[in-house]
Amino acid sequence: MTERTREKELEALKAGIASLREEIAALATGMKKFAETRAAKPPTEGGHEATEQEGPGASTDFQHTLDEAWTQSEKVVKTLAAEIERHPLAGSLVAFVLGLIIARLWCGGGKR
Repeated sequence: MTERTREKELEALKAGIASLREEIAALATGMKKFAETRAAKPPTEGGHEATEQEGPGASTDFQHTLDEAWTQSEKVVKTLAAEIERHPLAGSLVAFVLGLIIARLWCGGGKR
């Protein structure tokens, strides 16, 4: 395998990871808005989820968006899994780098 091919595959992996990151960020934003909405409204009689203010389609729209994000993330994960199976060394390297990034974010990068 040539160096260019490896670089192209690594770039494709990076693009897939960036896409997944954007989808997770959008999902987190949606969840945050949903949680804020749920926390701001008082419980309704009978435990109904939708209120007159939100409309009956609000939770359905959120569920639809959530389902779409889930489907997209499954596609990205399957694609990444296939790439990792085809190129285990590159996959291991990417996993290691992602682990470092997550550890850095989790621990605050040593800034305390």
